Amino acid sequence: MKSSREKDRETDEMKSGTAEAYEEMDENGETAEEISLEQDLPTEDVQEIKIEDLLEENSAITDKLLRLAAEFDNYKKRTQREKESLSGEIKAAVILKALPILDNLERAAESPDADAQLLQDGLKLILKQFEDFLAYEGVSEIEAQGREFDPSVHNAVMHDEDDEFGKNMVAEVFQKGYKLGENRVIRYSSVKVVN
Repeated sequence: MKSSREKDRETDEMKSGTAEAYEEMDENGETAEEISLEQDLPTEDVQEIKIEDLLEENSAITDKLLRLAAEFDNYKKRTQREKESLSGEIKAAVILKALPILDNLERAAESPDADAQLLQDGLKLILKQFEDFLAYEGVSEIEAQGREFDPSVHNAVMHDEDDEFGKNMVAEVFQKGYKLGENRVIRYSSVKVVN
C-alpha cells in the first residue's frame, strides 16, 4: 500500500504536468501539437483535387468490373452453346451407328415368307450387330450370374434361401446391367440374391 506521502508526491507531479501543458498553449488556447496539425491540413483546392482523383479511380475500377462481368457472362453463354452443340453432335454420331441395326430389324419384320428358323437366325445376327455396336462405344455387360452380390453394380429385387449357392450370391438375373468403360454404371443388374 502507498503511504500518504507517496500519494501527495504523485498528486504534485500531476499538477505540475498540467501546469506545463498550460504554459505550452498560445494566446488562443491551442497547444503546439494542435497548431502543427492545423498546418498539415490541406487547403480546399488540394482536397478537391484528391476527391476528383478518387472519383476518377473509382470510375475506372467500376468500368473494369463491369467489363469483366460482361466478359464472364459472354463466356458462360458461349460455353453453354458449345456444350449443347457438342452434345447434339455426339448423339447424332451414336444414332448414326445404331441405324443399321434398325434397318435390319425392319427388313426382318417385312419379310413375308420367312419361316421361324430364318427369323431366329436373322435376329441372332442383329443381336450380334447390336452387341458389337455397344462394345465399340465402350459399353459392356455387368457380370452377375453366380457372382457375389455387389451393391455398386447390382440391384437386389428379390431374396431367397438356397443351399445350392453360397451366402450373398446372385442366383438369378432378371435384367442385365451395363457399364460404360470400367466404372460408370449405365444400368444396374436386377438380380435375385441368396441369403
